[in-house]
Amino acid sequence: MTMKKTVYGIFAALTLCFAFAACDDSSTSSIDRGLHIQLPEQAIAGTYDGSYTINNGTTTGTAAATVTFTAGDSTYTAVFSSVCPTNNDATGTEKYPLNVTWSNDDIKFCFSTIPSDDDLSTGFLNTEDLNGICNADGTLSLKFRKSVEVSRGNIIVTYFQFSGKRTE
Repeated sequence: MTMKKTVYGIFAALTLCFAFAACDDSSTSSIDRGLHIQLPEQAIAGTYDGSYTINNGTTTGTAAATVTFTAGDSTYTAVFSSVCPTNNDATGTEKYPLNVTWSNDDIKFCFSTIPSDDDLSTGFLNTEDLNGICNADGTLSLKFRKSVEVSRGNIIVTYFQFSGKRTE
């Protein structure tokens, strides 16, 4: 019986000790990712001027372009928007949500959802390929591919690679 009382006494003492243990409440009210004072979707938001290198399998060229990021509706998401030159000098506006995250002082991003309307006449982004990085100095590089139906059943896949610098 004495052994049982000793064990209960030890458990009672441990319970009493843990009852007064507390967590640091400052870690629950703010997100701290090292030295970053902003979430990545706020830090990447802005306009980037540069150019696309475009390759549709038969021809390669470059075109001036502007890419814009805006903070998304959710934490760690941003909306990518760009008017992309495509085959036959047509244009198609790309506007899709991305996952964004800090990687040291740079921001990495990738496509996060599948577009709901796959209209092949205006083209759509191939979701597995849109990714890139925004460096701490404001330079941006990204790549993706886009499929466009140029005639019934004839789909051309074009590869885009953007290189540019933040302007605002």
